[in-house]
Amino acid sequence: MVQKTFYESRVDLVERGQIILYKYIYWQDGEYFLGHFVDYPDYLTQEKSLEELKENLRDLYADFMSNEIPYIRKIDEYESFIN
Repeated sequence: MVQKTFYESRVDLVERGQIILYKYIYWQDGEYFLGHFVDYPDYLTQEKSLEELKENLRDLYADFMSNEIPYIRKIDEYESFIN
């Protein structure tokens, strides 16, 4: 059994001169780093180094913003008041 260690961090993305902070989760499994955005857990990516994983996440974010991926599923929150 492979022991997986989970980390939560932020990835800095630059869009039109503004810094966007987006949370992602990553872990190392053997020689690979795997990760996904907290709000988009269905879109997992992997690479051999953490820096390459971050590049993949930046590219994935750009794809999300360009609407190239149809029917993107995203986590959101529902707020309800109890009377």
